[in-house]
Amino acid sequence: MLRSRLPLRVSLVVVALLSVAASARAEEVDNPRYARWAKFAVGSSATYTGEVAAAGFKGTVESVYKLAEKTDDHVVIEITSTMTMAGSTQAMPVQKVTIKSKAEKADVKELGKEDIEAAGKKYACTIYELGGIMPQAKDAKLKAWVNDDIPGGIVKMEIKNGDTVVTSTLKSFTAKST
Repeated sequence: MLRSRLPLRVSLVVVALLSVAASARAEEVDNPRYARWAKFAVGSSATYTGEVAAAGFKGTVESVYKLAEKTDDHVVIEITSTMTMAGSTQAMPVQKVTIKSKAEKADVKELGKEDIEAAGKKYACTIYELGGIMPQAKDAKLKAWVNDDIPGGIVKMEIKNGDTVVTSTLKSFTAKST
């Protein structure tokens, strides 16, 4: 019984981590995550495929991040994910993440530049590392390869929290003009 529930627990951790990849935190500044979505029209989306490794289990995940709402002070991103783990595929609960136009200054480091191949094309990306992404998991880190032509900006991301590692790469996107 515990073995069949473990993939579900891992799935819930993954959903929480992917939602955090779409969240921020102290001194308020213009939020680049808001800006990377707000330049597109509602309905714009980015689809990612990736791998999950947690608690000795490995699996795959596909997530669609869709711009559901846009105002001058926030955007709402709807995240729909499907996870396959231990031979079982399940849809995760839909997550709605609000990204405000102003955010607390985050622990962000620019790590350099790298070209990433994704969605059948090569993208010139800036690599960022974001620490302190989850108050309950102080050591969790997000590494993101960012290109402003993609809704939300993320071409590739890697989230590490203890023995849980989630990697996702852009599969496709729809960029609607404002």
